[in-house]
Amino acid sequence: MFIRTDENNMIVMTYNSPFDPVLGLGKTREELEAIGYFVDEIPPIEHREGKIAIQKFDGKNFYVEYEDAPVDEMTLLKNELENQKQALAELMMFVATLTPNV
Repeated sequence: MFIRTDENNMIVMTYNSPFDPVLGLGKTREELEAIGYFVDEIPPIEHREGKIAIQKFDGKNFYVEYEDAPVDEMTLLKNELENQKQALAELMMFVATLTPNV
């Protein structure tokens, strides 16, 4: 397998058959080694809730950096609705403490 990385070591290209006569990259091994790396496999990524995994390779080792995933507007609205429900429930309990028992 052939991979290329950018200046930050992020894997930007993977190619399983770089020497295929039809679908290959049309370069020699030496030409490809000048612009990327040959590896046996890419290890699986551990997925984390709310994060985006960015797989990197430093020429010897694979590693992963995680960034916060963008939150969409629907998620923000759902969270706000839950917060409002909680506030309303607390207000109703407070009002109930003010109401005399009959």
